[in-house]
Amino acid sequence: MAIDTPAGTDFKSYERYKVSVAEYARFREQGFLAVRGLVDSDDVAEMNAHMDDLMAGRVDVPPERFAGYKADFPKRPADWLRVHMLHRILPIHEKFMLHPRVLDVLEALIGPDVLALQTMSFFKQQGQPGQGYHQDSYYIATLPDTLCGAWLALTRATEENGCMWFTTGSQLEPVYPNDSGFARERQSNIGDIGTIENESHTDETVNGLTRIARKYAGREVKVEAEPGDVVFFGGHVLHRSHANRADYPRRSFVAHYCNARSYVPWNHGAPYEGDSANYLHILARGRTHLPYAQPAFGTPCAANTPGASAASGAPAAMMGGADGMMEAGEHGDPAHDQRAGARGLAPFLLTSGRDGHAAAQCRAVHGRLDHRDHAPRLFRTHVQRLAQQQVVGDIAVILRRAITRQRHFDYAVVAHTRNMAHHANLVLPVSFDRALGA
Repeated sequence: MAIDTPAGTDFKSYERYKVSVAEYARFREQGFLAVRGLVDSDDVAEMNAHMDDLMAGRVDVPPERFAGYKADFPKRPADWLRVHMLHRILPIHEKFMLHPRVLDVLEALIGPDVLALQTMSFFKQQGQPGQGYHQDSYYIATLPDTLCGAWLALTRATEENGCMWFTTGSQLEPVYPNDSGFARERQSNIGDIGTIENESHTDETVNGLTRIARKYAGREVKVEAEPGDVVFFGGHVLHRSHANRADYPRRSFVAHYCNARSYVPWNHGAPYEGDSANYLHILARGRTHLPYAQPAFGTPCAANTPGASAASGAPAAMMGGADGMMEAGEHGDPAHDQRAGARGLAPFLLTSGRDGHAAAQCRAVHGRLDHRDHAPRLFRTHVQRLAQQQVVGDIAVILRRAITRQRHFDYAVVAHTRNMAHHANLVLPVSFDRALGA
């Protein structure tokens, strides 16, 4: 099946890549999955030509995009190692971030709802260093943690020029915080997790994750790749690379994604409004109850192409099909869901006008909930305000309105409401759950 693109664009159509159940299981067992030849040679050549232009100075890139260099940006292209987040300023990087064949795989591994977060281009020229043991979820927070990287080889990646190495089994480990508390809040209920230091350092004797890697002695796997191969890997798996000792570069294009229903309190170090930066990241596949951004250069994806995803209709999850391939399917028993959604709502609707001012706010937010991109942020704001005013009925109405319209039970918002109610000394009655069909 080909993925259609809007008429009048120069975007290619691609045969859909179907992920097998065996591939899905291998990703879970190893922490990574290498899909050979996923991106065709024409696309690889296009990105390599662009990287040639970058290195020849024919494309302007702001110095702050070069990771680790900041004000001391290297003037010589021979010193460039990697550059970040160019999908926000250059169309070709957005196009590769939203490559349909890459999204096909991500839809199966972490979807069907996929949010595109970040891009990097690696030059890794002769003599340039690798990166020591690290976990990507340490750097990019998604809550719940559904982070997944997609590493596209643009040149051969060999042991000699610094291919990637993965410690299989370590994908089951938590994300280890450093001794200054970075990432601590994401693993706060693991009492003996300890801390690490010098994450990503290439010297094993000082990299704090070496002690974790040693628990999996003999299970580190090198992943050599040919141009067009894509390696997908989860946010917890320990991985590293070594220096380029060859006389040829190891170029790659890397992007990171998460399930589009995860909160993302991350924007590559740049500020953002509110408690998450989802509204700055692109909805690549599926749907979400959270805000999202449109692609700046019009690359076709779920954000701007209705029906582009296999996950249309009711909320779905990726499941194993009878033919051994992964496919989107609906959860549960529709009849049961219908009964659960209907019961117990009337008592809350009857009590929703206990406070005239809050009721007016509630009616106002109902009207504004029809604006999809801003609805989640709006109802979280109003839920918080109403919780502080101790108006239980209005909280239930707002949540129920959002849930009914978007056909998705927003557990994160409900949990947040409970926490706010607790801090406001507000007791939520049993009928609160009943009204939401819980």
